[in-house]
Amino acid sequence: MNSVSPAELSGLLDGELDPARAAEVLAMIAADPELQSLYDTFRRDDAGWRAQAASAAFLPRVRLPARRQPSTRWAAALFLAVLVAWVAGKLTDETWAFLLLNSLSLAGLTVAVFSGIAQRLQPAERMTESVGG
Repeated sequence: MNSVSPAELSGLLDGELDPARAAEVLAMIAADPELQSLYDTFRRDDAGWRAQAASAAFLPRVRLPARRQPSTRWAAALFLAVLVAWVAGKLTDETWAFLLLNSLSLAGLTVAVFSGIAQRLQPAERMTESVGG
């Protein structure tokens, strides 16, 4: 056909060609009826795509996983193991007190951390519910 590729016609429509090349392509389009017809087809298609894109109302439908409550089972198991060992006489009073306080501290820390994470997720869940229904 000539030295103008379809990619250059598209680039001309999108304003991606440098000014010198855009002027050359426009001169070639004006001189060649076949190239003018192809360019008009591209321009019509481009206008249609732009109109469709402008009228599109994109509403994401994101579903977040259900919020899980913090689990303290492992801390309860540790506490129970310490209690059983103490009752069986395997621990001294000092060791028992140390392990008891640490297991309770770990359980409290776990609940605090997971509660904080759960509270940060709440606004996103509320937003998703209002958008997606």
